[in-house]
Amino acid sequence: MTECCPSSDAIACEVEIDKMAMDFVENAYIECEGPSNIEPYVGMEFESEETAKIFYNTYARSVGFSIRLSVNRRSKRDGRIIGRHFVCSKEGFREKKYSSGQRSRPITREGCKAMIKVKMVDSGKWVITKFIKEHNHALVTSREVSLLRSHRRMRNFANASSDARTNPSCVMPLSRPQIGQSSNIDFTLQGCIDDIQSIRRRIFGEDTQHIDYILDYFARMQVRDPSFFYAIQPDEEGCVTNLFWADGRSRMDFQYFSDVVTFETTYKRNHNGFPLVSFVGVNHHRQPVLFGCALLLDDSKSSFLWLFNTWFEAMFRRYPVSLLTDQNATIEAAIAMIFPKTNHRFCKRHILNQLSEKLGHVELKNHNFREDFCKCISLTEMNDEFESCWWSFIDKYELRDNEWLQSLYKCREQWVQVYLHDIFSSNMGSAQRCESMTSFLEEYVDVPANLQVLINQYERAQDSWHKMEVEEDLKTTSYTKPGVKMGLPLENQAMGNYTRTMFMKFHEEFLSSHRFMSEKTKEEGSTSMFRVVEFGSDKRARTVKFNASNVTVICSCQMFEFSGILCRHALRVLSIKNVMLLPAHYILKRWTRNARSGIAFDEQGIEMYGDAKGSRAWRYIYLCQLANKIARESAKTVETYNLAMCVLQKAFEELHVARKNVQTIAVVGSSTSNSVQGDNICKDSSKEYEIPLKI
Repeated sequence: MTECCPSSDAIACEVEIDKMAMDFVENAYIECEGPSNIEPYVGMEFESEETAKIFYNTYARSVGFSIRLSVNRRSKRDGRIIGRHFVCSKEGFREKKYSSGQRSRPITREGCKAMIKVKMVDSGKWVITKFIKEHNHALVTSREVSLLRSHRRMRNFANASSDARTNPSCVMPLSRPQIGQSSNIDFTLQGCIDDIQSIRRRIFGEDTQHIDYILDYFARMQVRDPSFFYAIQPDEEGCVTNLFWADGRSRMDFQYFSDVVTFETTYKRNHNGFPLVSFVGVNHHRQPVLFGCALLLDDSKSSFLWLFNTWFEAMFRRYPVSLLTDQNATIEAAIAMIFPKTNHRFCKRHILNQLSEKLGHVELKNHNFREDFCKCISLTEMNDEFESCWWSFIDKYELRDNEWLQSLYKCREQWVQVYLHDIFSSNMGSAQRCESMTSFLEEYVDVPANLQVLINQYERAQDSWHKMEVEEDLKTTSYTKPGVKMGLPLENQAMGNYTRTMFMKFHEEFLSSHRFMSEKTKEEGSTSMFRVVEFGSDKRARTVKFNASNVTVICSCQMFEFSGILCRHALRVLSIKNVMLLPAHYILKRWTRNARSGIAFDEQGIEMYGDAKGSRAWRYIYLCQLANKIARESAKTVETYNLAMCVLQKAFEELHVARKNVQTIAVVGSSTSNSVQGDNICKDSSKEYEIPLKI
């Protein structure tokens, strides 16, 4: 499957310049402290390292030189950057190994000493500790300064152009309303084109070899696996921008385990921006399963819209119950459009990672800062308890004016545990769960040199996941029996239904239930209310509601609602009420040995992964392989192509007639049970007709 691009005019009308890039272009030269002609001085303070950089770059622009980063100093304790040297771009001299080569490059280094040195102090601010003003070279005029490297705004527009899949020549007219007249635009058209091509080369390689390999790989996969799905999004010039693919196994897995999905982008962020993203779920052993992956050229809204819509089509237009992502406004907007019926949640790991980035200066001064934050968002059990804990945390560290924390609080229902107890998540949103899945992926996928290596490594990782599932299936059904402590009917029932992994989790709750005491607090008809508390513990008591008429039990901790396993509090009440076996509605099929029972079908209604020779799936795969072979041989010349088309068309017409006859026979046969209407009537409704295809 491929997707054609819209017209150039349509794309030009729908270009979306990335807001953050535009904000930087508009505001980079006004965020520094004071006018642009203020000279740096030792002791000058800045709120952040980035502000210091912007200030020095603004000063350099007013004077007539370009800057670059020379030195990073890191803390020996935690590896964080605590010092920077920003120098004139002509600082130092070119190393000999770069002085010769196939392409002659101009000499730009002249040993200039001009620089500022900044470091982070205890208050979290950045202070200039050294300033050298003098240059050993001529400075440029105000007319020329905009062409110096650190003052070009070209890269922001190149990225924005790439984000919007825009022709580079469209960028200059689009940018004029934002910046002013063309004489003030700080980049050249050729520079913009070079930058966009550099982005594409970083992803797809220096030539078309990698793309050809991928297309060949997709073609081979479709022959081997007729349910293999892929999509390619080209731009108006026919260049590949985004790729998505999912094999038949991934699509089948989604039909069984589509309740919770994580949109995984960590690999991309951690590996120099290589654009690999994936959709991941969990199987009945709580192991990762892949629901498809993609290569995205950019992080624009249009790319995410294309990806989510393509994935939705590949998964038979089936909505996931919950979709976990990083906290990202662009992703959030795209999900709201494509998956309006899905619960969109934020992964805690991403928020905890941002905690160090946004509030690292507070964390450095307060060793309990992170621990207090985690307790607030994970260990509070009631809404009012979280509210009280949150504002106490904010006031303790004097953070009421922090915009990032304010934004987190506004969307708290998408990531704070206390607000998510009634939504099934299989605990995938926890920081530990997300981190373990990412670590497992990185164990198999190294930083690749090109797309060929990436796809091969990713396929190897997926094969490993499948192997792990097979091994766990074997442990569940064959030789590894978890220990049964009491031999009670409920215990034996759970062991016979759940997978080994899930039984161990259930068994932990079952054994723990015997440490709890219960007290009936209310009874109305068939409904009873219980107060359940752990013996000898000062933990919060739970409220459990039991209905004898339909054997339902609801606990205030809502563990069953978000994990699919009954909690110890509910199990305690079932024991008191002499319920000896788990009600069927409390054994979720997705956690059982038979989670994969039932046939999964693709969009044509074909069984996916039927193994038996002669099965419908086997026949479909065999015919696809034969048809592909015919296509390869027949396409070599016009004569063989015309012959194949003539023969296939005739065969298709004969097949259509034969199929209509079989359907007519089936209808007549079903309406004349046990009666014979003629020699051509099949009395055995299970008999299959073999239709010979003459080629």
